Amino acid sequence: MEWYCHWSVHLKSDLGFANSQLEVKLNGDKMRIGVLIDQLLPGGVQKIAVKEVQYLRDLGVDAHLLVIMRVPMQEKYMGMLEGVPCEFISDRYPRGLRKSYKFPIFHFFSTLHLLSPVIAPAYFREKEYDFIISHNTTTCLTAQALWRKKRIPYAAFVWDPMNYILTKVYSKTLLRGLFPFLSPLVKAIEKSFLKDARVVITGSHVHSDFLFSKHDMQSKVLYPGCVVAGHIPEKRGEYMLALTRWDNDKKPLFLLDLVKDNPHAKLLIVGTWTKLNDFELFKKRIKMLDVADRVKIVEQFGDNTLADFGREARFFIHPNFEAFGMGALELAAHGCPMIIPRGSGVGEIFENTVHGFFPEKENYGEFKTAVEMLLNDERMAYRMGATAWERAKEYSWANHAGNLLKLIQEAQK
Repeated sequence: MEWYCHWSVHLKSDLGFANSQLEVKLNGDKMRIGVLIDQLLPGGVQKIAVKEVQYLRDLGVDAHLLVIMRVPMQEKYMGMLEGVPCEFISDRYPRGLRKSYKFPIFHFFSTLHLLSPVIAPAYFREKEYDFIISHNTTTCLTAQALWRKKRIPYAAFVWDPMNYILTKVYSKTLLRGLFPFLSPLVKAIEKSFLKDARVVITGSHVHSDFLFSKHDMQSKVLYPGCVVAGHIPEKRGEYMLALTRWDNDKKPLFLLDLVKDNPHAKLLIVGTWTKLNDFELFKKRIKMLDVADRVKIVEQFGDNTLADFGREARFFIHPNFEAFGMGALELAAHGCPMIIPRGSGVGEIFENTVHGFFPEKENYGEFKTAVEMLLNDERMAYRMGATAWERAKEYSWANHAGNLLKLIQEAQK
């Protein structure tokens, strides 16, 4: 398989770094790195940030998770931290500035994203951190402010470029009429903080290509990591596994149609739901299709249960196109083959018909065929899963952290 992406650089996880070769001290002290996210909520980006802190610390870096704003009922999400040091930047603010309000129509865009770049620098010391890794675009607004006012350099880790999200998520909303104004505005804002960043990183060539087309700007590709199982079961389970943070855009109803059309299909659907109305619609559709005895819903899970799901499922299925598709990598690490749309970023690591099937996105017939093949042939599912497990070993979190640290060191030269 060929790797190319204009000026982007593909960083494989088997670069063969050795801990002794990594210079993690600055002026005789441990390098102090802040990994910045906007809120501590269940999600792939948050999980990546936590893992980066954990494994950077294993490499001798004084790494800390920095969360811009506490959210209501924050305690129930604290288990995500896995013991890593974490600070909520909003705790430094006066009490009246410690709340955030989501803007109408937007899924996650809140007042914190606009106010934090103005407020946060006043509560940081000059060069308090040697480097910041800023995850996602709106968070980079704060990282940029800390660079300009406190001289703390940063990496912009872009999981979803602004115009990409604007078009993909909001094309069917009232914001559509404002696109002629919003699109050039967000392009200018994004280009500004990407230009100020010491290094721009993406999670796949999907977004490296996109950033190059929008900004004529080079970026580095660094895939997420995974926790690789020491061994995998000798036989695959019986059910289809679907796992993400759910809403209707992730096509959960598509999965129910697949269950309805295959009398042998059983579905385990795992993850939180961002919209209660979408969840209620999903449960109503289960009843309408009369598949309640073949669909199980699990809303909360951790790394241990994720491993159990990966071992016990026949395969992982995700009907929505993803710029990466972290669930596929995480479950492959437990010997679980995948069905995910062609062109998704995870397809840069895994191969169609070798590690699973990559149907054309939204092509129901191709998805249905892939489901039938893996449900009807457990040995095929096992072989694909075992091969995917071997491939996933190259993408451990330790390798991810080592390659990330190399990027930071190169950017600092």
